[in-house]
Amino acid sequence: MTGADRTSGADEAGRRRIEVSISIRTILLVAVAVAVVGAWALSSVGNVLLLIFVSVFNLAVLSPVVAAMERRLGWSRGRCATVLVLGMRALRHHARPGPGHR
Repeated sequence: MTGADRTSGADEAGRRRIEVSISIRTILLVAVAVAVVGAWALSSVGNVLLLIFVSVFNLAVLSPVVAAMERRLGWSRGRCATVLVLGMRALRHHARPGPGHR
């Protein structure tokens, strides 16, 4: 008997038949868990897509303003963008009525 014959004989003798049974309750529980995680993932992706859309829109709207500031003031693009965003933030804060105003 060769080494290959001994190996194949051992494999046949060592094999066992295994049966796995899964109840309907377990299948439904897993399906519900997958559905909940899937719904959560879709809602998270929706928030990220909205954030990306708003960011691209702001870039498209504010880029010409930053370019004009670069030409007029001679500052770097980063400095112009920072001043523009801080200025917009200050205007928003100033325009918001404080407590006690109608």
